[in-house]
Amino acid sequence: VFSSRNLLAVVKLKDEKAEIQTLTRTSRWIGFAGVAPNQKHFLTTSPNGDTNCWKLGEEKPIWTKKSGHRVHFGEGDWVVLTNKEITVAYTLTEGKELWRQEKCEDVRVQGTDIWTFDQKNIEVWRMAPKAK
Repeated sequence: VFSSRNLLAVVKLKDEKAEIQTLTRTSRWIGFAGVAPNQKHFLTTSPNGDTNCWKLGEEKPIWTKKSGHRVHFGEGDWVVLTNKEITVAYTLTEGKELWRQEKCEDVRVQGTDIWTFDQKNIEVWRMAPKAK
């Protein structure tokens, strides 16, 4: 994923050649862009706190949330958005809230685990794997 101000390109490398899969122009500044581990979605953040989830190949986001300045991908079809006030896990496909924690100072995601930190506590939350 490459982003520059309001232009976003998702490029696939194949046989040492770059193929643009998605090229999107937005009216908003893009601060971060990353492809989810499922290789089907990517997220962008803007300085005003908007986080957009896009499906690869689509020209419009499938959902937008106001809660995130940092993005943490987990194992499975979910993502954690965080800022100093709130940490929330959402499904990538619909933006449905799965989990929420208030006032985390720092967050890390490892596999299916969400680690939350504050001055006195460390908590580990495990997201249930997707049913097969």
